Amino acid sequence: MSRRTHPARFTSLHVLLLLLAIASVVADEPSRWANRSGMLRHAEWDGVLPADLVTPLFLFFLGSAISLSERTLCLPALITIAVALCVAGLAVNGLSRPDLATWRVTGVLQRAGVTLAIATAANVLATGDYRRRIALLASIAGLITLTYWLVMAHVPPPGGAAGDFSPGASLAAWLDRVTLGSHAWSADWDPDGVLSTAASISTVLAGLIAGIAITSTAHRTRTILELTGAGAGAIVIGILGTFMVPINRSLWSASFVVSSAGVAAILFGAWCWFAQPRC
Repeated sequence: MSRRTHPARFTSLHVLLLLLAIASVVADEPSRWANRSGMLRHAEWDGVLPADLVTPLFLFFLGSAISLSERTLCLPALITIAVALCVAGLAVNGLSRPDLATWRVTGVLQRAGVTLAIATAANVLATGDYRRRIALLASIAGLITLTYWLVMAHVPPPGGAAGDFSPGASLAAWLDRVTLGSHAWSADWDPDGVLSTAASISTVLAGLIAGIAITSTAHRTRTILELTGAGAGAIVIGILGTFMVPINRSLWSASFVVSSAGVAAILFGAWCWFAQPRC
């Protein structure tokens, strides 16, 4: 079945992505987490508050844009956007840490740029009808999430213990110290570090899958209901997953990946219902 385009939907998506990008930068500036209150307050470590879901929403909708804008944005354009996001993120970091010796190289926008580029490549490589593409992309996302959980739970950092998810003690924190050094957010760990960014690829792929689903069928209402049901199921699975790994935005833990994708899928379905022209 041919994919359909709706200019009004794309326009609203672009505006929404811009707003989510700004909200992510504002809400997820780690140096101000401890001083936030109200809706901008983050969970101290484990757990989730509304502010912790802003960046997953941004990444999910960014992934959906790969499919929704497929006819208006070619591969080079998407890669250019990914690079622009990384450059913008580095520039934002320079406002607070202009010293090149300690200039933070990670951040929300850099994470968005890297994961967008990887998800775009995955979308190009996933060939066949939309059902096969969804199955392939879902398998990749699931494999990334499962591998991340297994590595974090069973591979100890040098001098540490496997499965220790406390601040600065996890394998992800050790890798950030080794690879980022003085360019990390702090000397102990980085909330947008190497391993957690790899885990967030699954969030963007989940959005891509949702975008493919909504653009590849004429049964829009049924697809939206299926997305909503899948989102609710993901939230339940994520909550149950806390018995094995805590929900943690800073680590982008496996349970956080699944539960936040569930919330995003429900909101994406609602956006499709109200923003997309009726068909």
